[in-house]
Amino acid sequence: MQRYVLRFTGQGSAPAADLKRISATAGVSVIDTAPRMVLVEASGLAGGRLAELLDGWVCVPETTVPLPEPRRRARPSDGA
Repeated sequence: MQRYVLRFTGQGSAPAADLKRISATAGVSVIDTAPRMVLVEASGLAGGRLAELLDGWVCVPETTVPLPEPRRRARPSDGA
């Protein structure tokens, strides 16, 4: 299973009918929602099918960016 981000490109919030259609699609689990975005977990075939089923939506695989390691700071000297 892979995660996909669905983004609504139309005006306003995502239509409720589209959100119901996404959650009712076989092989798709809704992880999180926002007014214009939905994070889903789906098989490769189901993920690609979502973009075809919905007009005004863009479907892309989720990507993550690792945080950089924090820089070490020099300690102040003890009176020198």
